Amino acid sequence: MRLAAIHARGDDVRLEVEVRGSPALAERAAAWAGAPLRVGVHWHDAAGRPVVFDGPRSDDLEPAALAVAPARRVVAVTAPPPGATRVVLDLVAEGIAWGSASGLGTLDLALPRLPALPRPSAAGAGPPPPPEAPASTRAWLAAAWPRDARPEEMAAYAGADLGRFLMSVQLVPDPGRTLEIGANPYFITRLLAARYPEAELSLTNFFGAGAGEEMEQEVVDADGAVVARFRSHLVDVEARPLPHRDGAFDTALLCEVIEHFVADPVFALGEIHRVLAPGGRLLLTTPNVARGENLRRLVQRQGIYDPYSRFGPHGRHNREYAAGELLGLLAANGFAVERYLTRPVHGVADPGPAWFAAADDDGAGDYHFVVARRGEPGEPVRPPWLYR
Repeated sequence: MRLAAIHARGDDVRLEVEVRGSPALAERAAAWAGAPLRVGVHWHDAAGRPVVFDGPRSDDLEPAALAVAPARRVVAVTAPPPGATRVVLDLVAEGIAWGSASGLGTLDLALPRLPALPRPSAAGAGPPPPPEAPASTRAWLAAAWPRDARPEEMAAYAGADLGRFLMSVQLVPDPGRTLEIGANPYFITRLLAARYPEAELSLTNFFGAGAGEEMEQEVVDADGAVVARFRSHLVDVEARPLPHRDGAFDTALLCEVIEHFVADPVFALGEIHRVLAPGGRLLLTTPNVARGENLRRLVQRQGIYDPYSRFGPHGRHNREYAAGELLGLLAANGFAVERYLTRPVHGVADPGPAWFAAADDDGAGDYHFVVARRGEPGEPVRPPWLYR
């Protein structure tokens, strides 16, 4: 077994290993017939003491094929546990035996020096307050809704999350060519269009059906009069490419969307990275799983998970994130985080200047707000804490 390459991004390590056939391996392969071989991972600390046996962490190696092939490359994807400084790679027939117990050699490696989690250049610093008065903005947003929506729900939503809508628009001044993913019910869209009428807005939505089509929705007031019309592409962005060319946008908004994904958020981040111009901005907002309300509920031994939704699996929060997870996921997939903050939003009916401009709270705010720049492209990184 020989190391071919080490790839380290964020807290993820990819170990590309070349496994060569040999008489000893052929003999073992015969004894392990029916069980696919994999590269197993043992973590050790600086003193050589085992920290954890992480088990099989690679593509399958068919024993019969490996016995006759001169070499086969596999990739072990893993994340070092705390205190680990070395990794020992060993062949394993799952449920049968480790190769080292049968006379096969192991590969002992020092870990590469991993980059620290990104620290935003303006960590915790809030933006200036918006020019719009929060109270009048709340009334303006609550007075219109998509024609097929429930007016009382939309009015409650506009009031409860007003601070988030205003903060999101404050964090993307001069958005230029803008892609907003999951734009419905268009609160942020309307704020952007009103403040930046010259911005070019492209929208997507997904409701579990109609993928690949375009949809027009009317936003109406209490009298049924149309106050706005928005066209959007219907795209399941975690499963299908965005219908846009590479580098098409200066700004992308992924606001209150990533927590609804059911299968592959990294695919969505890769598509956003592709359609952003070099240096383009991503604004990502999502509920903070470590928000104060959740911490209190856990202390009281209550649940924190989102209920099932009448709108199906995409209508509920399927995966909320802690700050380190979110920042690490972005950094590993080609985004340089510039600004990160959380804010209390629920119960703040009239967010004033101090709410916007204050230094960050203790990280227990209701929502994460992240501004990140598109960096160099790379292979997608799906960390093991998020995928299995």
